[in-house]
Amino acid sequence: MKPENERLVDMDGRIRNIISNMLGATNINYVIDIQTSLEPIVKNITARKNILLIIKEATNNCLKYSKASEYRITTSFNENELQICITDNGTGIPPEKINIGNGLKNMQKRTEELKGKINIETAGNKGTQLIFTFPYTNIRK
Repeated sequence: MKPENERLVDMDGRIRNIISNMLGATNINYVIDIQTSLEPIVKNITARKNILLIIKEATNNCLKYSKASEYRITTSFNENELQICITDNGTGIPPEKINIGNGLKNMQKRTEELKGKINIETAGNKGTQLIFTFPYTNIRK
């Protein structure tokens, strides 16, 4: 992420581009629900990079492993935090894989760098829901 390119595509556009590039040529139907622009909220360049890489990793995991036909990303805000929810209707994450996958570990590490939290809800053949919560104080500076 080069700062000079930041002016060309805002953060919302980058998210749309990542997901469209990864899922556009697949049979996975996807919804990108960015309720309010992230551009004025996520000012910290490290936070931008980490959030985009988290979204990319979660989307890649869905594409490679889930056998999902549906994918959804939703962003929401309250006065203290940003929440990003990524869901699919795939096979879920087997319990034995939750603590060993590099992708999940990388997402956890990036989330912790921003003093955020990750919640993984998954069940066999019922899909996966990843909920990332980031305090504003760590993404706005």
